[in-house]
Amino acid sequence: MESIDITKLNPVQLHLLRLFSVNQSEESLKTLKEALCDFYEKKLQEKLDELWDKGVITPEKLEEIKKMHLRLHQ
Repeated sequence: MESIDITKLNPVQLHLLRLFSVNQSEESLKTLKEALCDFYEKKLQEKLDELWDKGVITPEKLEEIKKMHLRLHQ
């Protein structure tokens, strides 16, 4: 796994910090969270579509995944 340098912020993080520095209402925060979720949902769907088109993800693979017992390690 790639090592992450936690002492530096990337351009996206810096932009979001500047954006969040403005006192926003709860409604604005909710709208922003929804926009970020929509953005990442779209990116994920694009990647999944690419993997499907390449045959990496198949109906059989999806069935295998459904039967897996997945846990998050903390």
